[in-house]
Amino acid sequence: MIGWLYSDLLMVEDRVPRLWGSGFQGFMGHCGSHDPSHDSALALDYFGTWNFPASDTWHLAAGIFAKTGYQLGPGSIMTSHGFVYRNKHIAAVAMEEYTVTHYPDVIEYMLSDHPLLATNCPLDNGRHTLSPTHSLSRLSRLPRELLHMILTQLDLCTLTNFRMVNQNAMALVDSLPAYVAITTHGLTALRAILALETGRFITCQSLYDALRNPSCTTCHRFAGYLYLLTCRRTCYLCLITKLAYYPLTADHVYSLFGLSEKQIEPLPCMKTLPGEYATGKSYIPGRMVLYDPDAVERTSVALHGSLEAMQKFKDEVVSSRYRDLMRQALGIDVSLTTIRMIRAPCLDLNVMHTMRFVGVARVPVLVDVKEGVVEWGVHCVACKEWKMEERRHWRQLFTREGFEEHLREFGEIKEGRHVGEGRGEGGLSF
Repeated sequence: MIGWLYSDLLMVEDRVPRLWGSGFQGFMGHCGSHDPSHDSALALDYFGTWNFPASDTWHLAAGIFAKTGYQLGPGSIMTSHGFVYRNKHIAAVAMEEYTVTHYPDVIEYMLSDHPLLATNCPLDNGRHTLSPTHSLSRLSRLPRELLHMILTQLDLCTLTNFRMVNQNAMALVDSLPAYVAITTHGLTALRAILALETGRFITCQSLYDALRNPSCTTCHRFAGYLYLLTCRRTCYLCLITKLAYYPLTADHVYSLFGLSEKQIEPLPCMKTLPGEYATGKSYIPGRMVLYDPDAVERTSVALHGSLEAMQKFKDEVVSSRYRDLMRQALGIDVSLTTIRMIRAPCLDLNVMHTMRFVGVARVPVLVDVKEGVVEWGVHCVACKEWKMEERRHWRQLFTREGFEEHLREFGEIKEGRHVGEGRGEGGLSF
């Protein structure tokens, strides 16, 4: 039986080093192996970590090698509860001292922070002692496994309504593994979806899959947020910069995309909750209907015949609006060509605009369903001074593995600051 020690030995040369230092040959001599490149018991993982069989012979040899001070190429190892490498130790200390799940001085003011969310959308999950007296009629004839398969494909609005039929239906829905995971670890997301009335566009299975997915659907960074209009994972940087997360009002849809009320009726939309949103605490006074921009664009392309034709239509509309504004402000008429040269590239797309936060919730990633392990992600405190720089944005979230990669790129942290950048300038090699 071969067991793997993740922190026994490390070659610090590159992500996947292939150079054999004289010190390593000496170590292999202790182990009785002279050709490590052909030793089937030795494996090099993604991080350049040598994994050894869990046997006393190998551990003794590693201990002897560590105490002699041999060098593994340009790196070194040290002994501490199973030979912890220096760089792994640095990463662990930095993870403990210089990361936070939430900045204590920052309130995000997104939907998951809404003070009235629980009040306006109360859920009865776990509040009932069920004693079913009525059956599910013909549905009772189906095997439970088949019922589970059917119910997980229902949209959340329909599933919630079915759950209210009787206690038997409630017990059946509450026994769905996906629904149990949602109500245990993503109850805020479920509550927000029902409050926004987007449940008819999102199935139980799709919400469960979104809880399990750790990556942003746009850039593949760790995503600690859920865009509840389309049930997509997003990181903070994409949330505040990408058009896909900027829901549109009906006026925008009509004027900028040329769609009619009938054409947008089937498109995914949400009804906002009144309240304060975004770090500027802008107030939304009522239940405003907002539409998914991706769905709007697809419908508009189909209407105009091509993406280029749609873009031309939008450009002419926007330019015409700017011309009207300048005529009103300056009392002069300006050509459309001039307007196209001087106008802003987009209408009202401030990265911190309120509309980006009305349908977003901070939701953990469900790592292990059986054990109930979740990952919220952490912020790097040392990057807070960099604020909006994309590569080290202060609101970016990391997993433990992602934070180690962050240290590789920007260097270890001393006194709350990164001391280097990149492997050649102080970054850590693991």
